[in-house]
Amino acid sequence: MEEKLHRTFVDSVVSILKKTAGLTVDKIGAPKEAGGQQTSQGIASVVSFSGNKIKGRCIIDMEQEVALDVVENIMGTRYDNLKELMVLYTISELNNIIAGDSITKLNNEFGTGLRLAPPVVFTGRKVVMYSSQVKEATVDIDTPKGSLRLIIAWEGSL
Repeated sequence: MEEKLHRTFVDSVVSILKKTAGLTVDKIGAPKEAGGQQTSQGIASVVSFSGNKIKGRCIIDMEQEVALDVVENIMGTRYDNLKELMVLYTISELNNIIAGDSITKLNNEFGTGLRLAPPVVFTGRKVVMYSSQVKEATVDIDTPKGSLRLIIAWEGSL
């Protein structure tokens, strides 16, 4: 079932990036078990979810150039700084859309009753993100503009 969880989120990332930002994916890495500690690539958004069978969070972590390209493609304006409010809002909402799409699919297939919390976004190179006492998997995704990382952390099972 863990494979279904990973695949659902990866499929949503690929689909939503293409639909909203016109960004294609060159390579998708295999899910890797994470040790609970990750270092941010530049900007990360976290969306928590909980339901009757499972709870956890979806983290999208991007290199600066990927994030700025995504925002430019969505908003039609080029920004140069990850700390600009429109950049923060756009990356946050992008993760909200990705998580919402994934959660809808999981709810429809498994009856998980999952609900999303509002997204959180932060910036900074080498910021340490730590998830304790949960299962966690990381999927590296390469695009023409650079890389992003999908991190799914959860408790329970589908």
